Amino acid sequence: MYRNFTNALIVEVANAFALLVIPTAVLVYCHLFFRSYIMIVSPLMLGIAGLFPLVSQCFMLVYIQPYRK
Repeated sequence: MYRNFTNALIVEVANAFALLVIPTAVLVYCHLFFRSYIMIVSPLMLGIAGLFPLVSQCFMLVYIQPYRK
């Protein structure tokens, strides 16, 4: 499916990072710096952070071509 195992591993680690670490970091950032506005800012920032997996998935589809027979 990917060009090689290393390529697939890099893509999957990047997607896992985007899915797990970025929203958590955004939530912690909102809690530390926007404590009085956490109910407003946090869902907004999590929505924006939710776009990172979509962007990385599009990057994977466009730039990392699968095998062509």
